[in-house]
Amino acid sequence: MGCKVKNLCYNSYMKKKQLLLREEPIWDSSNPEQFLRCVNWYRANGKSVSNKKWTVEYLKKNKFNKKDIDFISKCPNGDFDMVGAYCRISTRSQSPVPSEDGWDVSLSKRLQRLIDRGKHIAAYEAQSEDNQTEEPKEKISIQDRIKDQVDGYIESIEKNIDYLIAQNGVPIAIEDFLKKNQIKSPQSKLIADNYRPILEELKEAYQGKCPDLKEGYSVFKKPDLRKLIQYVESIVSTCEEHSKLSASVRKPRTKKSKAPAQLVKNVKYQQKSEEFDIVSVEPRKIIGAKKVVVFNTKYRTIQIYEASSLLEDGLSVRGTTIVGFDDKKSMQKKVKDPKNILKTCCKSGIRAINNAYKSLTTKESTPNGRLNANCVILQVFK
Repeated sequence: MGCKVKNLCYNSYMKKKQLLLREEPIWDSSNPEQFLRCVNWYRANGKSVSNKKWTVEYLKKNKFNKKDIDFISKCPNGDFDMVGAYCRISTRSQSPVPSEDGWDVSLSKRLQRLIDRGKHIAAYEAQSEDNQTEEPKEKISIQDRIKDQVDGYIESIEKNIDYLIAQNGVPIAIEDFLKKNQIKSPQSKLIADNYRPILEELKEAYQGKCPDLKEGYSVFKKPDLRKLIQYVESIVSTCEEHSKLSASVRKPRTKKSKAPAQLVKNVKYQQKSEEFDIVSVEPRKIIGAKKVVVFNTKYRTIQIYEASSLLEDGLSVRGTTIVGFDDKKSMQKKVKDPKNILKTCCKSGIRAINNAYKSLTTKESTPNGRLNANCVILQVFK
């Protein structure tokens, strides 16, 4: 049995070794579909140093502007992992990158991002060499820095999209990507803006009404194109939601973080209701909570606020309003007989509260987050 395991391991090792040592593929320009297979080979076997070298060779061969080549040369090797394969395939086959499936447009965009990034690096170098005695010739604005950041994020997202297309794999959830990279509101909005027109184009291609788009995306099967649309939809919707939430709870740049008591100092709430025999919890407990249950004694509505999964810090308060809640998961209903459900909401766990809430037959709506003198905070769940 041990020998068989060793043989299997050795055979697997030899197959991997043969794959790595296989000669570089040459793309037949008459077969556009073969281009993707060549790209996958280079991504599996290429190195960052080689990718940079191949990109520079491609630029020189195609007579790009010398200044642009110098700018691109300043970029670190890791920036060329997505573009080196395209350049090498085109150079070896003596043919331009195919327009089918948007390969030529993708290459053009990625090269322009490298040129822009190289310009920023050159500006930083010039500023450091100036010894702070003179103003640098080119100042980098905040907008340019944000754009440069967003270009890097989009590059990483496109790697996920390529992985989804080429290997039919499961790309990283955009929600996890935003958290991991600690992306802020302006950047997430720009990411959504970038993919919104792409999403519209994919939907038109799927519907098949436009002959040009239908032909351009003919290499995709319907299920594969549907998966791609769903992933790009998640990028746009999640980034839009993240942008709004991040903007609503962001802290002032120049001010120190406030204690919960300071954040809720302007909150108006009803401490006690004799009519319904309920007492409110302290508003400061809302800060960092995952769920909050509120009862409006004037309109007799039960409100359940649930923190958005896009924010790690949970719910917060801004002025007199609860912020950071998920519009889709937070809910409210009018209560016809408050006494029965209020007993549950004051003493039971969230599961019992949810069940009692679902039993209500009144129309459901989304709460606005505002607290006033008629609001009793029944429970807070951390």
